[in-house]
Amino acid sequence: MLPLVRSGVAVVLRHPVKWLGTWGVNALLGGLALGLYLGFRDTVPAGTGPLILLMAVVQQAFVVVRSWLRVALLGSEIALVDRLRPLPVAPEPPQPAGEPEPPPA
Repeated sequence: MLPLVRSGVAVVLRHPVKWLGTWGVNALLGGLALGLYLGFRDTVPAGTGPLILLMAVVQQAFVVVRSWLRVALLGSEIALVDRLRPLPVAPEPPQPAGEPEPPPA
């Protein structure tokens, strides 16, 4: 397992700008979602039943957005690894030698 960890760290260290860009965009979107949620929370008072229900719905929407961002980050990391470290191409199998044809019957 240690060689795999070493290989993964090497891929990240060889292309730090690409990785920081991927994580930075995700952090920017997460910060934007957090800012929108905090702005909504400070603006809408949760003093009545319907407003409390609205606040719960908005909180759950924020949780879904955070989960979506985590999945999107994982997907972009996988795509970046595939692009930076492509799998080796398997050699083509050798062509079979010409087989003798069966004698005519």
